[in-house]
Amino acid sequence: MVQMGPGREACLKTKPYGHFGLVPHWQQRAVLEVTRSSHGEKQGSNEVAERLAFCAIAVNLAPYLILEMHESLPDAATHVTDWIGTAYVLTLLGAFFADAYLGRFKTMISFSCIFATGMVLLTASASKDCEAATQEQKAYLFGGLALIALGTGGIKPCGSSFGADQFDEADEKEVYKKCSFFNWFFFGINMGALPGITLLAYVRLEKGWGWGFGVPTGAIVCWIVVLGSGMKLYRHQKPRRSPFTRFAQVGVASVRNHLKGVKIATYENLYEVRTKESGIIGARKLPHTKQYSKAKQAAQLSLQS
Repeated sequence: MVQMGPGREACLKTKPYGHFGLVPHWQQRAVLEVTRSSHGEKQGSNEVAERLAFCAIAVNLAPYLILEMHESLPDAATHVTDWIGTAYVLTLLGAFFADAYLGRFKTMISFSCIFATGMVLLTASASKDCEAATQEQKAYLFGGLALIALGTGGIKPCGSSFGADQFDEADEKEVYKKCSFFNWFFFGINMGALPGITLLAYVRLEKGWGWGFGVPTGAIVCWIVVLGSGMKLYRHQKPRRSPFTRFAQVGVASVRNHLKGVKIATYENLYEVRTKESGIIGARKLPHTKQYSKAKQAAQLSLQS
């Protein structure tokens, strides 16, 4: 049983843990201390499904384009490399939405549904037995690949970070578990990739293209169910809004104060929140440095000017 003071008990009464979107930030340690779960390890195991599906497509896509869609080898190779490159570039978009607006859990769930929809379309395309590729089959194929690339862009940047959110760095036992989580996470990545490039290739040869793409489709759907089942038990970090907005605010305030002739006399004259934590919820407070003096003009208190 965790011993808590009156303030921490009040925090638990007013902000029940497990509420969707709850922020267990630095001032809410009581919430972090109450629930000691293994959801981080479960998140690592869920990574198996995503990597299984992605690797299965990456390995089987070129033969599928050549043998079933009757593309030339250069065209098929170009489509595969373009698809893989697009999927990894879109991780920047997924990471931005996760940190700024949706949060990691919502991003993973929503983009996983997009991923699953793309897998269904790809499986439907592969299930059509046609001597010549039809326009409908091509629409299913390339539409599915586009959705899979988009879904991958939202899943990949959030998996490890969301798993790490489940552990409190202020607790020594959980810090040790966090290290263990990353071991299991990368183990899960490789365990998902291995059958994706071996076993599913065999399934495709023995059972056909529909089974080759259908099995990872089922895996990704099961992953969504498992991930969503723990929604009320996960620790959720609140989105911090767009960092570009904060960059723009600093730039505008810095230029405005520079045009007014505001000078930095001492660091004591710079605006700063009077708490141990940053004004951005969930972010650490950084000490002042002698660099970026022009940008620091944005924080200069101009009461005497």
